Amino acid sequence: MHIIHLNSEAMETVLEFLNLRIAPFAGIFFLFACDLNDGIPSPELGKYDLPQEVVSEIFTDEVLAITGSLEPFLDEIKSKGMTIHEGDNPPEIFDYCQSGPCPQIYSVDHSCLYDKYYPSYADSSFGGYLDSIFIARDQFDTYKSSLGYYSVANPNEKNPEYASGLDTGWGSGIASGDNGAFTLFIKIDNGKYDDVSYRALWIVSAVGEFDDGELYGLTNIRKCMILLSKQGDPAGQMANIGTIRIFEDDVPTRR
Repeated sequence: MHIIHLNSEAMETVLEFLNLRIAPFAGIFFLFACDLNDGIPSPELGKYDLPQEVVSEIFTDEVLAITGSLEPFLDEIKSKGMTIHEGDNPPEIFDYCQSGPCPQIYSVDHSCLYDKYYPSYADSSFGGYLDSIFIARDQFDTYKSSLGYYSVANPNEKNPEYASGLDTGWGSGIASGDNGAFTLFIKIDNGKYDDVSYRALWIVSAVGEFDDGELYGLTNIRKCMILLSKQGDPAGQMANIGTIRIFEDDVPTRR
């Protein structure tokens, strides 16, 4: 082995050369290392045409911690029967009177298609609901939406234990869609199931039937519920936090 002695000036030249050669590879390694090791769910959307507010306002870090990366999550629930209506032109549906809520309300029979953690719940009914929806475009051309629901005794008496008022909630969010079809992405912060308080994300898809601009019917209704948190459930009445369920609703009747 030959040992070469370099003076300080020559050493600096060698170090600069090595730095120029190695730095790009070090940067590439750093990017790959972060991607492989950080495990942070991605909110990015590639193939889905949804409003950016769905990413920034709805799929926050709290939600992504449950769903995982946004696009694979949407792929998964679609494969299990959920519908996602894409686009930035959903129908506007006005449900409010000047004196307060005056919703277009529907009686909905709630049947489970899929439960990620409890597959045996599939094909079971979760009672009837009165639902109200609202979609309106704001000054920034974003379609804001709201959803309210109130459980009622199942009209078919499939599950009489789901009594009126057992499950209630209201929340706001963002709508996507086009040509009368829409999907709501709604955060529920004030949900109540019996004495249990909860927070959830609801994704609700449907096709509206219109007459001279007035909504008079909904078809092809699919819903996905993601339970974000709950308080005061020592008896385990509600599903566990992190539960993801998909529902198919009967064609509703207007009340």
